[in-house]
Amino acid sequence: LADRNYPEHINLIMPVLASFDEWSMNFLASMLAGMGPEIAYRLREELLNTTGSARVRIAAAEALRRIGDLAAPDVAVQVLELESDAELSASCLKILRDMGTPRHRPLLLGLVSSPVEVIRIHAMSALGAVGSKKDSFILRQGLDDSSAWVALQAARSMGQLNDFEMLEAIAASDHPRAAIARQILAERVHQ
Repeated sequence: LADRNYPEHINLIMPVLASFDEWSMNFLASMLAGMGPEIAYRLREELLNTTGSARVRIAAAEALRRIGDLAAPDVAVQVLELESDAELSASCLKILRDMGTPRHRPLLLGLVSSPVEVIRIHAMSALGAVGSKKDSFILRQGLDDSSAWVALQAARSMGQLNDFEMLEAIAASDHPRAAIARQILAERVHQ
């Protein structure tokens, strides 16, 4: 049924997609994205469906991101403002990382200090994509995070924003995350 030539089949697929909970999330998202941009409206509806299965909503978010649906970032913001599911929030943050704009920055600034590690990681990643060099101070605070994964993403995002001066200063210091800063600087050299 999931065929690019028959986008109308999405209305048959979405109501039963929750029955396939055991299937790989990557497969579900790929299957949906493979149906093409014509189904994006239905995927956005499902992403906003607060009574729907979290896995189906995540698959819809991932498919929208893969399709490159330009309306998806605003839908992702709505979900992030209303939902508390960490995996769903992470999928919405990936949409903002890939297709967000600087107008999504205020939301991201609030999420970089989330109590949930995976949200902090993806918020830092999105901020590195849509922010500006002035956000490096906020990202710098991420290097002090108790999670090495958050600190690594904060440093990567600083590199994305081209704040190599701050990374160099941290790398040359006795900061506990100096090795992470050195790693990001080394990655830059090898690109």
